[in-house]
Amino acid sequence: MAGQIGRGPVIFGFWLLGYALGFIFYLGRGPFVLGLEYLFGSANSDIVGAMISGLAGSILMLAFLFLWSHAGSH
Repeated sequence: MAGQIGRGPVIFGFWLLGYALGFIFYLGRGPFVLGLEYLFGSANSDIVGAMISGLAGSILMLAFLFLWSHAGSH
């Protein structure tokens, strides 16, 4: 079992990656916010941006966790 990483560092790594992805999506949210504001009327751009960032980060982290969980079960 040498060379395996414990769960703690892996979970921390996924958390850190999710945070970084959410931060990046928040910075690039401009066009998406404008499009959603157009669709839904005068929505608060900060709320819409936070929703987009959270959704994008959660979808990506779910995909990464799914891939990681199936990587060792060949």
